[in-house]
Amino acid sequence: MPMLEATGLTRSFLIKRPLRKPVAVSAVGGIDLAIDRSETLAIVGESGCGKSTLGRLLLGLLPVTSGSVRFEGRDLATLPASDWRGQRARMQIVFQNPLEALDPRLPIGHQIAEPLAIHGTASGSSRKAEAERLMREVGLSVSLYDRRPLELSGGQRQRVVIARALATDPAFVVFDEPVSALDVSVQAQIIALIRRLQEANGFASVFISHDLRVVRHVADRIAVMYLGRIVEEGPVKEVLRSPAHPYTRTLIDAVPQIRQRPGRERQRLQGEAVDAMREQKGCAFRPRCPLATIDACALSVPALKSLGHGRSAACHLATGMRTPLQPLV
Repeated sequence: MPMLEATGLTRSFLIKRPLRKPVAVSAVGGIDLAIDRSETLAIVGESGCGKSTLGRLLLGLLPVTSGSVRFEGRDLATLPASDWRGQRARMQIVFQNPLEALDPRLPIGHQIAEPLAIHGTASGSSRKAEAERLMREVGLSVSLYDRRPLELSGGQRQRVVIARALATDPAFVVFDEPVSALDVSVQAQIIALIRRLQEANGFASVFISHDLRVVRHVADRIAVMYLGRIVEEGPVKEVLRSPAHPYTRTLIDAVPQIRQRPGRERQRLQGEAVDAMREQKGCAFRPRCPLATIDACALSVPALKSLGHGRSAACHLATGMRTPLQPLV
C-alpha cells in the first residue's frame, strides 16, 4: 500500500468579480497519485498551474473540494481534530521563501527547537542538544545558534527551515520550490543535502519545481501539471528523455542547452493559456499545442491513460510522440 494516496483530488476557489456573479475557478482538477515510502515525486509546471495548491492539499493544509487524501491508510478529511497534532509531526513542508517561514525576531536555534517543544519530544538541555544536532546534520555551524535569520545567507536560511522540518522525524515532506530563490552553486548544495537527508532518514517527499534541471537530480518519478491537471507522469529519466505530451516537450526545450542536437527543432510555447474562469471544450493545452490537428483535440478532454512501463499521459496523440531528446545538461 502506498504511504500517501490521492484519489479524484479537486480544489476550487470562488473568485469575486465587480458587478458580476462570483465564479468558481478550479486550481486542482481530478488528480490521482500515489507515493511510496522513501520515494520522491517531482511536480513540475509553469507558475500558476496548481503545484503549490496540490502540495498543501496533500498535507491537509487546505481543505479539498472533492476527492480524498489517505496517508498511511488514514483519510485526512475524516481525521479527528485530536489526532492532528500527531499527524503534523509525520508530515512537514519546506517553503520556497525561508524569510517568510521564519520569525525574524527569534534566534534560529530556538526556531529549530520549537517543534521539539510543541510535540514534547525533548525538553531543557536535551532540546538544545537536539537542535544543535539538527544544525550539524544540515551543514550549519552550531556557532550560528543565536543568530537571527537576517544575519544568515539565503542558503543558510534554507538549511534552517529544512532542519526545523526534520525535527519531528517526519515520514513525508513537501519541498515547495526550495531552491528557486538561490543561485546555481547554492542550489546544487541544497539538492545534494536533500538527497543525503532522504537516504539517511528514509522519508518520502514531493519536490515542487519549475526547473527540470533540478528535479532530474532529486526525483524518482515526475508528474507534469498544466492548469490544475497532471498531463504526464512516469520515471523521471524516461519522461525527460522521451516525453509523451507536447507540453512536457516544450518545458524540456525551454531548458538552455550547451549543444543542440542536429536536425531537431526546439518547440516553444506559443500564445497564452486558456482563461480558467471560462468553460472550455476539448484539451486545455490545444490553443498552445503545435500538434493539435485532430478533431478530438477540440471536442474532448484527454484522460490520463497508461502507456505502459509506469508511463501515462493525457494526450490524444501521446502514443506517437515518444521520440528521444537530447539529455538535459
